[in-house]
Amino acid sequence: QVKEIPLQKLWDYSRIAKGLMVMLYGYLLKILIAFWISYRLALSGRLIRYTRLLYCLVGVLFALFVLFTFYPPALKIFEDPA
Repeated sequence: QVKEIPLQKLWDYSRIAKGLMVMLYGYLLKILIAFWISYRLALSGRLIRYTRLLYCLVGVLFALFVLFTFYPPALKIFEDPA
């Protein structure tokens, strides 16, 4: 026996799907814009004076990632979900 899905539930599912598609397309658009800006800056040569600063910032970000991975702070967001 086939179970019928009420129309209201189908409507809710379609609204959720549309919302997810809008979020996905927005994310892809932002990624494309970021790559385009990065490409334009790389071609212009304006990033050369900031190379050392960018390397330091990436190093600090990596160090913080490693630190918080092995020694997370005692905050609610870092608690084990299990």
